Amino acid sequence: MQKKFVHLFLVLFLHSTSAFSKDYKFVGQTYEPFNWEQNGKVKGGMVEVVISACLKMHVKCSFEILPMKRQMGMLEKGTVDGVLSLIKNSDRESYSTLSVTIIKSNICLHARKGTFSKIVNATELNGTLIGATSTSSAAKIAEQIKASGKNIYIEYEVGLETIIKKLSAGRYGDRGLGIANEDVAASFMKGEKIKNVTSVYVAETGHFGVLFSKKNVDEKFIEKFNKTVVLMKKSGEVAKLLKPYGLQIDL
Repeated sequence: MQKKFVHLFLVLFLHSTSAFSKDYKFVGQTYEPFNWEQNGKVKGGMVEVVISACLKMHVKCSFEILPMKRQMGMLEKGTVDGVLSLIKNSDRESYSTLSVTIIKSNICLHARKGTFSKIVNATELNGTLIGATSTSSAAKIAEQIKASGKNIYIEYEVGLETIIKKLSAGRYGDRGLGIANEDVAASFMKGEKIKNVTSVYVAETGHFGVLFSKKNVDEKFIEKFNKTVVLMKKSGEVAKLLKPYGLQIDL
């Protein structure tokens, strides 16, 4: 997503005691409506859920928006506790643990209107050029599509914004596609008033949670966090928190 560094901290100061004495720092990329910065505040559906879980666990949690590449480096080094709104990725398992999943959202191929109708068979992807954000899970899915098809090419971009704008301008050609989270793409296109790009194929359903650092976060904290979120799901709180953002709970 955007390269701009946003140094913003939302700190929850709690007066009650907790079994977890440290302060927990969460980071995320600009990924509206999951997490983003607006008017000096970190907000989003995932942020709301994590804030509520922290309150229930009586721990201090802070949030910051950073570029994807930087936050993943921090997670691997253990200089941050958790990264928001990520899906399972085998490349990250050696240094991180994914929480119980919270949000369900499709990873889709998008196209310029008039170039593709809805794609129903993966063989229709042969001979396409796919724009994908480098180092992202969506890019990994694109690589899997390429490996299983014929004459499929990938053009790596710095973020979803570039992909959608290139699709809109026809810069990927008549066989051009872009892979991105459907909810995030829709939010971006609404803000930019882009109306000639649409989702044409569900590549994978993403199950999003919080990726915790193995170096920096105790397993007992992750276990407690997971139990707290599960109870929030059962009570209907998670669905209620996500509804204003148009996001769907992952049951």
